[in-house]
Amino acid sequence: MKETKQNLNLVQDNAEDRALYRAMFRWTFLDPANLLSICGLGLSAILVVLAFRARGALDFYMPVGLYLCIFALLRGYFFAYYHCGRFLRCLTWLILTGGLLASGLLWEDRAGAYPLLLADGVHAVKSSPWLHIAAILHAVVAALLTVHLLLPRSWFIRKREVQTGQAPMEIKE
Repeated sequence: MKETKQNLNLVQDNAEDRALYRAMFRWTFLDPANLLSICGLGLSAILVVLAFRARGALDFYMPVGLYLCIFALLRGYFFAYYHCGRFLRCLTWLILTGGLLASGLLWEDRAGAYPLLLADGVHAVKSSPWLHIAAILHAVVAALLTVHLLLPRSWFIRKREVQTGQAPMEIKE
């Protein structure tokens, strides 16, 4: 009897693991705009952390938190794009694009050399072209998401149905 309960628990655990995998890596994850956004923002995150480390910043972990928030918003945008109504799609796009442009402007502002006032005096911080590239990547991803929002959703949904052979999805407008 004990073995049957243990086997049943293992089967339930495996089903939960499969459900979590499907939820995280469903076809919405494989949307071309999502994959390009993840690659662009991942590269941007690496460049920013390297630029902070090269400059000797002690708080290089702060951009990591920013990028975790951006990636969560990105996932929320694609979920809303396919599973929610027009208002929520536009709201998540607006928040995500605003965050991308604001953080891109922050990196562009920090790309140049500037004086830094510390307790032991004023120090010169060198310019970093990596932050400039990261700012450009933010603008490119924001433009990509804008184009993605403006394209008809039915194109992406039909492509998904053809690729996966799944049943047609209800299209919410």
